[in-house]
Amino acid sequence: MNMNSYTNSAEKAKSWILRFIKFNIIGFAVFLVGTLIYAGLFSTFGAWAWVVASAAGGVLQFCLISYLNTKKKGNMFNS
Repeated sequence: MNMNSYTNSAEKAKSWILRFIKFNIIGFAVFLVGTLIYAGLFSTFGAWAWVVASAAGGVLQFCLISYLNTKKKGNMFNS
């Protein structure tokens, strides 16, 4: 192997790690928001609050990932 393939592999690994970290930060933020929604709505909707919180979390996660894909360097998920 030449030096160029090591550099390319290191760049790919760094890119993957950064995307993984971003995805987990988004996932944690969505989890926190979903938990707050669930806790706030449980007294009114009971177990249905989980459905509302889950749906809101899915929409929020999609929006955050779409937003991050349009900012700075490249996409969070390369095709």
